[in-house]
Amino acid sequence: LENYTIAAVLPEIEVKNDGQYDFEITLNEKIQTGAKLFWFAFSDNESDDDEIAEFYNISGEEIQNVPDEKIITVSAWLNSGVIYRPVIAVKNN
Repeated sequence: LENYTIAAVLPEIEVKNDGQYDFEITLNEKIQTGAKLFWFAFSDNESDDDEIAEFYNISGEEIQNVPDEKIITVSAWLNSGVIYRPVIAVKNN
């Protein structure tokens, strides 16, 4: 993840059924508020959907940047039969 700082590493996810999945995550406290959020869903069999995710704050509003409270919900489409190793990161300036 060159040019990125890790904001959170999620446990490995083995997906049994295709679908939209939501995860509440507490970001690393050292991550700067306002930094742009990115989702990287590393897997053994990549697909076009692997890096598509939406982020929400604790009020349920869609966000693109790290909120003050450093707590986000990630909503992502995950494919069945895939093991994901998700990382949330922010881009370095």
